[in-house]
Amino acid sequence: MKKIDYQIDCYACQHFEITWQATHPRACNAYGFKTRSLPSQVVLATSGQPCLKFSPKRPLDTETAATQASSSSSINIKV
Repeated sequence: MKKIDYQIDCYACQHFEITWQATHPRACNAYGFKTRSLPSQVVLATSGQPCLKFSPKRPLDTETAATQASSSSSINIKV
């Protein structure tokens, strides 16, 4: 059997989610489960293969983020 030389970083995956459940604080939306440990570790332990659904998060565009932050700070109320 081949040994895996790398660890998949769930925190860098777009399918990774933090939950509010104390017993299952981490989740994988791609596979649809919640767990105490990192989802990539669960996938490796159960299937024997590294996570095949890893998809890196898109980098945050600083210009777009600044525009969204400035536009969200103003409130327009019409009566």
